[in-house]
Amino acid sequence: MRIKVISPFAVRGLAEDGILELKEGARVRDLLRRSLPAALYATLVPVSVNGRQVQPAHRLQDGDLVVILMPISGG
Repeated sequence: MRIKVISPFAVRGLAEDGILELKEGARVRDLLRRSLPAALYATLVPVSVNGRQVQPAHRLQDGDLVVILMPISGG
């Protein structure tokens, strides 16, 4: 399956046009495991699929638009 990914950090296997090939049945957590920061922050990184925030267990579908956001902190 092919999805479009917008991410502030490198995602292994992501083409220059933002398209990523994943196995059918892949979940958001499988996408997050493809990058080093996501492996460290998998439960903290907000992710939206088709404009809706989802959890790491969300199952991806062919043609989804996935946006990975960096959590913001400050003080």
